Amino acid sequence: MSHILIADLNKGATRLTNILESDHTLAYVHTVNEAKRFARQVKFDLVIIGLLFDESRMYELINEFKLIPSLSETPVMGFSDQATASSITSRNSIEGSAHALGVCDYVDTRRLSDREILDRINSCLTGKLGVGRKITRQEATPTQKREQQERAR
Repeated sequence: MSHILIADLNKGATRLTNILESDHTLAYVHTVNEAKRFARQVKFDLVIIGLLFDESRMYELINEFKLIPSLSETPVMGFSDQATASSITSRNSIEGSAHALGVCDYVDTRRLSDREILDRINSCLTGKLGVGRKITRQEATPTQKREQQERAR
């Protein structure tokens, strides 16, 4: 059983909770300050951060966690579960930026089955996605990252 911190809007992460709650211990935070305070007190196996978390501060929290010694090696996953008015190009930019900051994966829960989401979370938990390594420019785009993940399976 893994300890997972989910940082998202008050109403967010419902689907992730339904997928994960029977096999993992889940904790929730709704602001950057709350997340930093909580993360200093508890050791987590994975941190999952929603795109719209705390007024769209996902990127800020990813960077902040790198500065917390107990979390510097903890895999971080970004996700979106909200309909946002964005084009494919902006969605790819969001995902590419998250990968460039070092997330183990970024998932749009609206576009994946429960099984696919769980597989990608488990890949982050087991380190199959190369957590912590620097990605090359070719791997930085979401399409290329997914293709590489498929070849690795």
